[in-house]
Amino acid sequence: MTEPWASGGPSVSGALAGGHVTLVEGSTFCISEPGGDIRPGHTQGLFVRDTRVLSRWELLVDGRAPEPLTVQQAEPYAAAFLGQMPPTPGLADSTLLVVRRRYVGDGMREDVTLQNIALLPATCVVMLAADADFADLFEVKDGRVSRRAAASASAEGSTLRLGSRGGEPQRGLLIRGDGRPSVTGGVLEWDVAVPARGQWTASIEVVPVTGGVPMTLRHPRGQAVEHAIPARRLREWRQSAPQVRTADRDLAAVLQRTVEDLGALRIFDPEHPGRPVVAAGAPWFMALFGRDSLLTSWMLLPWDAGLAIGTLQTLASRQGNAADAASEEEPGKILHEVRFGPAATLALGGRSAYLRNRGRHRAVCHAARGTAAVGRPRRRGPGAAAARRPGAGMDRALRRR
Repeated sequence: MTEPWASGGPSVSGALAGGHVTLVEGSTFCISEPGGDIRPGHTQGLFVRDTRVLSRWELLVDGRAPEPLTVQQAEPYAAAFLGQMPPTPGLADSTLLVVRRRYVGDGMREDVTLQNIALLPATCVVMLAADADFADLFEVKDGRVSRRAAASASAEGSTLRLGSRGGEPQRGLLIRGDGRPSVTGGVLEWDVAVPARGQWTASIEVVPVTGGVPMTLRHPRGQAVEHAIPARRLREWRQSAPQVRTADRDLAAVLQRTVEDLGALRIFDPEHPGRPVVAAGAPWFMALFGRDSLLTSWMLLPWDAGLAIGTLQTLASRQGNAADAASEEEPGKILHEVRFGPAATLALGGRSAYLRNRGRHRAVCHAARGTAAVGRPRRRGPGAAAARRPGAGMDRALRRR
């Protein structure tokens, strides 16, 4: 990221100095230019379930790209990119501002607004060029994306559909926006009239399709962002955070950053939303890692036992029970990481869990459970022996779940 988990709405000045802007929500993340564009041929894109579903996303107004001014990133999954169009001949300053508000989560939503500050109406053509290569996350990260058949592009009314070709697992993408744009090739186009001192806005959805089924966006068009699930979860997380008061501003900033980072690193399985787990790191390692997730959730036990419980339950549900050479699965072994990208799917024979020689699940889980009593006050009386038993608190919490 341009700053570590920039939040609170400040401008992200580092991005305009040549860096990138990164947004994260669960296993979805987006890396873009400071102006919001995703340029082909770079380690940028929209990534969902370890696959780059959007490798190009470029906005043009009358054939020109807006000049970036600033970026505001109030939440880990959202950013506002502010730009301006070059001034018209005869004028010293620009009269047309461009604001792109982006929200990621199982896809992407982008609200594009043109703000006309002139005393006369403005007409223009707005174009969004999109493409998808459906490359594996690590192919992109390591700069080794192989040449592959270009994605097929077709128009279904005012919706652009992109689909993978060749022998890859079938993946697709739907791009649809307000105002019934025309679709030609991989370009959506709007003929826009912006009133004097007025504005024009279009909301665009980028919806990944897996196995022929479109995913459900976390921030669909027409829904207030503050009511979406990511916003509610983040509010609850912040409210539950320990309150520390200190005169040391640097320490206060570190603590606040810690709360924001940990909140953004959480992953929720749609099938088990009550089992949050913590990812290994953003953005390239937004996945469940046996060792990393256990250690992080263990250290968070004094604050929130829920992450440790969710991690243990998820790892237990994926514990090895057979011998498989491709994934290195063995009975009782804990998984190393969970991946869903094309490379992992092919290498693991359709499976998503990769189990390396990190030890047995039982040994690791017992070690983690043995820390459950850390931070609890010492008890006296008949129940003291049970309270001192390693993992007693975790056992009780698991039974309650």
